[in-house]
Amino acid sequence: MSAIQPFRLQLFLKYVSINNGRIMKFTKEEIVKLLENSECVVTFTKVDGEIREMPCTLKPALLPAVVVVEGTEKKERKENHNVVSVFCTDKQAWRSFRLENIISITN
Repeated sequence: MSAIQPFRLQLFLKYVSINNGRIMKFTKEEIVKLLENSECVVTFTKVDGEIREMPCTLKPALLPAVVVVEGTEKKERKENHNVVSVFCTDKQAWRSFRLENIISITN
């Protein structure tokens, strides 16, 4: 049995992350707060099954400037409570991951 299997079972109870060998439980709000204060590496399973390690952040100083174009309206999107949108620092682009697919978060 691999170390990930017990972790995967716990994901359905709460969002769980392993940081420095410790198992920690996170809510979506706590993950967003962590990303707003630092750059982290989120390891998760992509929808196609591939494992991805993504350095990302929501820290305002590291986000790209917002470009406002006159005459256009900002589209309001319905919030998906199972997805976190982040700025990926290695791709320099916005990306997202599903909370239930998180394997670990390190900062």
